[in-house]
Amino acid sequence: MNKILRTNGVLIVALLFLLNAQPAEATENLTDVTNSLMCTCGCSMVLYSCKCGTADNMKADIQQRIDNGQSKDQILDSYVQRYGDVILAAPPKEGFNLSAWVMPFVAIAGAAFLVYMLLKRWSAQGAVHETRWAQEELKEEDLQELEQELSKLEE
Repeated sequence: MNKILRTNGVLIVALLFLLNAQPAEATENLTDVTNSLMCTCGCSMVLYSCKCGTADNMKADIQQRIDNGQSKDQILDSYVQRYGDVILAAPPKEGFNLSAWVMPFVAIAGAAFLVYMLLKRWSAQGAVHETRWAQEELKEEDLQELEQELSKLEE
C-alpha cells in the first residue's frame, strides 16, 4: 500500500510540475527584449533605459507581441526587418559586423607589437652608442692634454 501511495505521489508531483511549466517562448519578458534593442528616437540609448514616448510605444508593442506568444528572436527579427541591424544593441557576430567584435583585439595586439619593436630598437641604439664610446681610442695629443690637466690638478 505504501509503495502505491509513493508512486502516486510522485506522479501527482510530476503532473503538477508539467502543468505549471510553460514553453520557452512564453517565458520571454519585456526586459530581455528591450535590453537587446536601441530606441529609435535618436537618443542612442538602449530601449530598456530610454524614457521617451517613442520608447514607451515600442515597449507596449513588444509587450503585446510577448503576450501573443512571440519569442524574443521573432520580435528581434521583425524589428531588424523594419529598421535594419542598427536597431540591435549589439551587432550580430557574423559577416562584416564581425569586425566590430574582432578589431579592438587586433588593434590592441598591433599596438603592443609596435611598442615592443620600438623598445627593442631604442635599447639596441643605446647599446650601439655605448659600444662606440668604449671602442674609440684616445689620440696621442688628447692623451698628453689629459695628463697635463691631471698634473695641474695635483699641484
